[in-house]
Amino acid sequence: MVISTQVLQELFVVLTRRLKPGLPIEKARKVIEDFSKIEVSLIEPEIILKAIDVFQKYKISFWDALIVSAAAKARCRVLFTEDLNHGQKIEGVKIVNPFRIQE
Repeated sequence: MVISTQVLQELFVVLTRRLKPGLPIEKARKVIEDFSKIEVSLIEPEIILKAIDVFQKYKISFWDALIVSAAAKARCRVLFTEDLNHGQKIEGVKIVNPFRIQE
């Protein structure tokens, strides 16, 4: 399992600002600390440049392209997200929506 620095940042914002009521900062910090114990993919210039290519090729948001590019660099086979098309394969990474009802 791998998580990118971008996803950690987005998770903190969701936990503290988008949830109603949001978590207290101390609790959100603990969640981020716990997730930081797994492998973390750092967003480096190489990944940003790859994300630009993915953004152009697949016509997805730059931020989603950045997550996909980080996953591809980390050699992930599956990316769990509700923001992209379930079952689609991008740069060798299969997109799985964990909230999709199985038929």
